[in-house]
Amino acid sequence: MTDLCPIVTDLLPLCADHLLSEPSETFVRAHLAQCPDCAARLAALSQPAAELGVPPESVPLRRVHTALRRKRLYASLGALAVCAALLVSLFAFLTAPQIFPYSEDLLTLAALPEGGCAVVFSPEVTGYRLERLRDPESSGEMIQVYAYSTLWDCFFLPRGQQTLVLMQPDPFSLYYAPNPGGDDVALWGDAPAPGGTVTLPRLALNAYFLFALALLTLLILLRLALGRTAAASALTRVALLPLCYLAAQLAIKGSSFTTYTLQRDFSLIALLTLCLYLALLAVHALWRQRRKAN
Repeated sequence: MTDLCPIVTDLLPLCADHLLSEPSETFVRAHLAQCPDCAARLAALSQPAAELGVPPESVPLRRVHTALRRKRLYASLGALAVCAALLVSLFAFLTAPQIFPYSEDLLTLAALPEGGCAVVFSPEVTGYRLERLRDPESSGEMIQVYAYSTLWDCFFLPRGQQTLVLMQPDPFSLYYAPNPGGDDVALWGDAPAPGGTVTLPRLALNAYFLFALALLTLLILLRLALGRTAAASALTRVALLPLCYLAAQLAIKGSSFTTYTLQRDFSLIALLTLCLYLALLAVHALWRQRRKAN
């Protein structure tokens, strides 16, 4: 035993938990290389508490170290989830399709020598979408087309003038639908759409929003009824899910929930809901950890 042993012995718990600064760590390791007694003490401290028959509560430094690691983990996960939520929201805003209502200068039709037709859209159109249906009025196919533009296409991915070529072996009819603010327009074929036919936007997001709102209200009432119990804490985490869905739908769609692109909108809402939910779970875990520490 040397004169440095009492000093090193006081530092050994910090060394075992890797909480020493680099100079202190170097000093302790240099002493351990020359002092078998202190090295044996460090080896004993480095063993798991369960192997020593010591309850975890009797190792305060390890508890503090574990709590700090959990806090950093929760904070990192929360920050990543918030960044992902911002990216999803930005992507949804930039790629939101703005559907053009039909007008005579929106597109030009031209017959092809091989049969079928070509549709040339005006320069402001950055994309179009087709939907093929079986025409109930004939043995042919009914094709619906509409044109749109997005901020992403305009500023980041210019595609040039859009041209649609339809070369069908069987007879077909072509309509411009949906046509926001007007009737579907027959463009090509022998079976024009009946007068006054309108393709309406989907209303499913209204029902989803109301369901999430009702579920959130029910969970809040149950949470208040349970008071301060373990089940109430679990119910709080469950209630965050419909809350995140409501926030996500408002972020993606704003105050108008009608949509012509239901699959796209709902997919983005579900992805944003997941990001927000993970962020709130991380915040909730940090809050509980801080509450236990106090």
